[in-house]
Amino acid sequence: MTQQSSVNSVLSETDRLVHHAVPLFLARLSNPRLRSLAQRALQQKKQFDRAVLVRIGCEASGGDWRLLKPVFVAVEAMDSSIVLVDDIMDESQYRAGGPPLFRQFGVGKVLAVAFAMSHLANEVLMEFAEENVHSKVRSIQIVSGYLHALRRTWEGQYRDVELQTDGHPKSAVRSYFQMIQETTGFQVGAYLRLGAELCSAPLNLATSLYEFGVALGVLLQIRDDYLDYLGSPKILGKANMSDYAVGKLRLPFILAVKYADSKTRRWIRVRLGQGPVSEVERPSILRAIANPNAVGSLKRLLKSRIEQARRILCELPSPNGPKTMLEELLYLAGGL
Repeated sequence: MTQQSSVNSVLSETDRLVHHAVPLFLARLSNPRLRSLAQRALQQKKQFDRAVLVRIGCEASGGDWRLLKPVFVAVEAMDSSIVLVDDIMDESQYRAGGPPLFRQFGVGKVLAVAFAMSHLANEVLMEFAEENVHSKVRSIQIVSGYLHALRRTWEGQYRDVELQTDGHPKSAVRSYFQMIQETTGFQVGAYLRLGAELCSAPLNLATSLYEFGVALGVLLQIRDDYLDYLGSPKILGKANMSDYAVGKLRLPFILAVKYADSKTRRWIRVRLGQGPVSEVERPSILRAIANPNAVGSLKRLLKSRIEQARRILCELPSPNGPKTMLEELLYLAGGL
């Protein structure tokens, strides 16, 4: 079985379980119109990949992942709430192939849905931990650790906004890596650790899974940022170069600026954040991204990050099945 097919089979299996659990989860929202909008937000997700990370964390601890169904829906609802707010902050034009929900229903309603979903997710997660973890103190510690990582995600979102408003600082590469570690990195680590801790993992295993997840999340975000420039709009569900169009400083742009000639550097910096990229402009930007020196720098950065993740994975005290799945995810994340 190939890496892609193995990962996809686990995603499909987990997707089916989460889809069946969503109506029961949302039934706790008393306003039917808010509930309907929350369901649309969850339906915008192409895959329930956060739930898969929780599942892998549980399996790595020798637990029964099927018992975590309420947790799977809770983390996906929390992620959807983050996406709803992120779309508003970014003034996004596209989400899942169409306009984001705030452009269809207004900022106020979508913010209310996001906050309702996040609080409901917290309630469900806390209830599950209290009912299934051996002590109340430990259940609070587990949920607090997860929420701490999410709080750091919003600190990363703030850093992302600073990157846009501060222009192009000399420390852009360092700031970029700090930002993606706080956002995607901490989230991926938190999902793996949450699954492990809810399945009674020893502390060293839960900590190693978190550290690996942070490293994996950074690689996944780099991959996502390059796909924004190079990927198909049909697959992305949005126009490519959308990050560039709204002024986000992402690694492809940062390295292109660093290694471009002075004329190209000046043009792509001025063009940043000036709206959708035309078909006439696109080749010039792609040439800058494909500069051999920029590509070489990217490969060196990826190599060091992949080696870091591999070292953590090699020392992971976990059964072969979940460890193999983590190896496959690392392979896909590093496959630009």
